[in-house]
Amino acid sequence: MKSKYPSLDRESLRKQERAERIKLLYEKVAKMLNSHKSFRDPTYTAKRLSDELNVDGRKINTALRTHTGMSICAYLNSLRLQDACSKLANPRFAKYTIEEIGLSVGFISRQNFYLVFTREIGCTPRDYKLRHLPENVGQCDSD
Repeated sequence: MKSKYPSLDRESLRKQERAERIKLLYEKVAKMLNSHKSFRDPTYTAKRLSDELNVDGRKINTALRTHTGMSICAYLNSLRLQDACSKLANPRFAKYTIEEIGLSVGFISRQNFYLVFTREIGCTPRDYKLRHLPENVGQCDSD
């Protein structure tokens, strides 16, 4: 049965196709950044991401904002923070300073790491480490 409003059906189809393209681009960005850990490079930028994927930066930004509510820069920092939290709570990384951990996950300086971490996580990296690192840190000599 044909619709009385064929233009509405076409418009709905176009919206669905656009939403699917945005979703696929988001998945491609997330997979690429997580598999290559590109975010650990402090010089990694939205432009470089765009060039590597051969996709306009505005399209990447739209895909990220649609699926995460974040800009490219905010998304990169969120990946860095996840990585930092994982390392701060892992006994294998207890021997590293907080600054070394911050730099290893892609922050450009100790100050930048502390600023972003405290703003987003709600405590300093030191406090996070003290709260989340198991008490038996000294007994973990396997690494």
